[in-house]
Amino acid sequence: VRTYGLTEKDVFIFTADNDWGCVLMHFAEAGKHRMTQRLLAKFDEIYMIGDSPPDNLKGDERVIQLAVNNAWPEYKKICRFVAPSEFAIGAIECLEHILSINQ
Repeated sequence: VRTYGLTEKDVFIFTADNDWGCVLMHFAEAGKHRMTQRLLAKFDEIYMIGDSPPDNLKGDERVIQLAVNNAWPEYKKICRFVAPSEFAIGAIECLEHILSINQ
């Protein structure tokens, strides 16, 4: 497990093996767009699970967008996958979808 960030407010958890990684960001100040650039420097593609327009990490096709079912309609439109369920269950369904397409 590694943590990255410029300050305590930037910290997120990153764990990886040779083929994949998992990032959990908690603080609102963490800066999704800034952290995305760090991840894209290391990985060929990354996944974003979100529910609203600020979660749209637009500008790079290597960012694969997924939405939970309670997401704003405009966010769902740009996502490659929309979970059938809302909130945490929807996020789990998004993770299951990611695993299914990467096996």
